[in-house]
Amino acid sequence: MLQTIRRRLGHPIQATLALLESRWSPHLLDGLKERLLQDSRIGKVLWRWSGGRPPEPRESTRAKESQQPAANRRGGDPRPSTEARHVMQLYVVRHGIAVDSGAGDPDEWRPLTEKGRRRFQKTARAFGNLGRKLDLILTSPLVRAVQTAEILAGETDHGEVAVLAELDPKFDVEAVRKAVATRAGNAEALAIVGHEPQLSALLAALSGVPQVEIDLDKGAIVRLDVSSLTDGGIANPRWWIKPKGSRKKGLPLRKHDAEPGVEASSARSERKSKKGRRGKQKPGESLSPAESGRDGGGESTAS
Repeated sequence: MLQTIRRRLGHPIQATLALLESRWSPHLLDGLKERLLQDSRIGKVLWRWSGGRPPEPRESTRAKESQQPAANRRGGDPRPSTEARHVMQLYVVRHGIAVDSGAGDPDEWRPLTEKGRRRFQKTARAFGNLGRKLDLILTSPLVRAVQTAEILAGETDHGEVAVLAELDPKFDVEAVRKAVATRAGNAEALAIVGHEPQLSALLAALSGVPQVEIDLDKGAIVRLDVSSLTDGGIANPRWWIKPKGSRKKGLPLRKHDAEPGVEASSARSERKSKKGRRGKQKPGESLSPAESGRDGGGESTAS
């Protein structure tokens, strides 16, 4: 008797669908059937009631859509991959103070002076205290730059150190950009050690700031966040470390002369400010901004 009832009434799901045929449109009903049949348990029950084979489960439309990039589902371009949004930390380093060119040595053989070594050692140590790992250090083949790169490597966690011929000051900025981009690959943090006026020309090309406005001292380190070195994109200047080890925001820019009255007033204000800071400073405290904390995503850049 049970089998007779089953043949007359059918499966409860099928009976329900039959009742809905008079109220729902065929399109909605077909969609409901398709979704129900995606459940393997429902398919097995229908098979047992009907005595046939369960239908092969098909990939649902939602599953297919979930495999597509979000922008594609909206009809736009796919989202760029992580590699397409790759941003590199570029550290531009000018070599330290070198012996005078009138000392008799050829220009490419001029080494750092003792003062140049000591001063850049302090700068490199302040940079190393920021905790940044350099994937690659590229240096000009000239002796004073190679020595500067060696000091930088000694104070930082770093990968390879190599000479890049295009960092010789005889090459123009476009040659430098192409050579550094080729050599850098997918490096996340790269330092280049070179000379003026080549480096200020590179900073100007990457940041959009006129080269005449940039004043890069010997032994200074400038950080820029760069998405591309060759396609004309504008880099983001983050900060720079002065030769004495303190950090400042943005780029090292040339100071413009102020009017005599304004300059005198500014000097007096600066003297009062320094006097006030000395009065508040406790013994043994340091005001060096380079020691104000490690560099991070939400860093507080000292000025």
